[in-house]
Amino acid sequence: MKRLALVAALASAACSSSATSNPCTGWAQWSQGGSHSGDVCVAGQQPGHVLASIQVDPFANTETVFANGDILVHYQVPLTVDDDVYMLHKIGDYSPPCQPTEDGSDAACYSFNTQIWTEEHWHWKGNTLEFVWSAGSDWLPVPSDVSGSEELFQPVIVGDNLYLPSLGGTVWRVDRKSGIKQARIMPLGSVANDYYVTGPLVADPKGNVYYNVVHFDPVQPLANDVVAYLVKIAPNDTVTKVKYDDIVMGAPHGMSCHGTYGAMETPPDLP
Repeated sequence: MKRLALVAALASAACSSSATSNPCTGWAQWSQGGSHSGDVCVAGQQPGHVLASIQVDPFANTETVFANGDILVHYQVPLTVDDDVYMLHKIGDYSPPCQPTEDGSDAACYSFNTQIWTEEHWHWKGNTLEFVWSAGSDWLPVPSDVSGSEELFQPVIVGDNLYLPSLGGTVWRVDRKSGIKQARIMPLGSVANDYYVTGPLVADPKGNVYYNVVHFDPVQPLANDVVAYLVKIAPNDTVTKVKYDDIVMGAPHGMSCHGTYGAMETPPDLP
C-alpha cells in the first residue's frame, strides 16, 4: 500500500499549492477556483523515489516544440483502487497546430483528431507495476481553435465500473477488472455530431456520474453560440440531462455574452 500512497502523492503533489489559506472554505468545484490555481484540500506527500516510469504521451517532445517549450496538454489524473492503477495512454499520430486564416476569420480546426485516447489498467505485483489491459475510446476533444490547449480526458471509477469519455457526448461504461465495454451511454439518443464531452467525469457517493456535453458549430465554432448540458448517469445507466441555460439563474442566452468572459483581463470566479 506504500506504493499506492506514493502514486497518489505524485498526483496530488502536482496539483497542490503552497498557499497558506484553506482552499476548502470557498469554491468547491474543479481546480478550486475560477483562476484554476489548483489548490486541493489535502497536502501531498513528498515523493521519495521512483517506483515505476510509464509513458503516457509519446508526442510530448513534439508538443513542446510547437508550444515554444511549454506543453499545452491537460493530462488525466491516474485512478487507483487498492493495487490497481488506471491511467491515460495516447496513441495514433500527432498533427501540428492549424495556422490562422489569412483574414483572421474563425475557421474550425481539428488537429487533435489524429490522436487516440486510451485507458490502461496496471497492477502492482510485488515491486513491479504490470500491464493488464487497454481500452480504447473514440473520444475527441473540442476543436483546437476553441481550446488552444489539449482538452482533458478524465475517466472516473464507481465500484467495478470505469466510465470513459467517448464520442458525440457519450460515455463508455467498462468493466474495470476485465476491460470489456459493457454499455455506451447516450444522453442525446445517439452518437451526436459536433457534441463533445468536456471536463472531467465525476461521481457522487451514491454512484451517480456527472459530466458536461457541449455542442459547437462545425464550421465556425467561435462565431456561434454553443448548447451545453449537464448530464447525470445513474447506476442503472438511466440518464438525466438539463441545459445550462436553464439551471444558471439569470444567465444571458444566445450570443448576448459570447466571448466576453474569456476576454476579461481578470475574470471573476463565477461568470
